[in-house]
Amino acid sequence: MSCQSGADSSTKRTYCCTVSRYTSGSNPRELQKLIVDDGAEDDNFGTSVAIDRATETIVVGATDAVYVFTCQGSQFVQTQKLTASDGANGFGESVTIDGDTIVVGAPGDTNENGDNAGAAYVYIRTSASSTSLAASDSGTD
Repeated sequence: MSCQSGADSSTKRTYCCTVSRYTSGSNPRELQKLIVDDGAEDDNFGTSVAIDRATETIVVGATDAVYVFTCQGSQFVQTQKLTASDGANGFGESVTIDGDTIVVGAPGDTNENGDNAGAAYVYIRTSASSTSLAASDSGTD
């Protein structure tokens, strides 16, 4: 996967991710450019990117948001936008995914540990068929 920063001049939406597939002995080929539904100039979509091949899920960080894309047929489709319930500063600057668990970093979060102490938010997909994710402290099962 490669990343580019910029704006799509036809839609004025920001983008970053170009999904590429590598096969043995060949050059990567572009599969798709990911564009968010609510993109805006300077939202830094693509600040961080993680992919889980097993669940065919791509997670992309932006300014104060994280976007989840899942493979549907031959295309990746935006299925969810994650935001910090407490408005954490820097939410989305780092992301990782492993199966049904997504962890989002917010290094600028101010909390009981002090200014810019940072935080990590854990989201877990609640069922195999669900695209909905809930924060680990949300109180949902």
